[in-house]
Amino acid sequence: MAMASIEYIAASAIAAFRDTGSAMARAMLVALGIRPADVARERGPRVGEVVSASRYAELMECFENAESPMDGRA
Repeated sequence: MAMASIEYIAASAIAAFRDTGSAMARAMLVALGIRPADVARERGPRVGEVVSASRYAELMECFENAESPMDGRA
């Protein structure tokens, strides 16, 4: 089974963060030890700032997953 390299995962997370600014892409950057501010093309939202729902659509999809192998229910 082929595995994705850390370099590939980091490049994908950077591209996704720059394209969508999604919470999932940001979380992957943080997990990899990459500061989102270092790769952002523009300033991210400040605390308490209103943002579009599309920024968090992927995150909500993740929370709605009822059969994740990570929690032993699959």
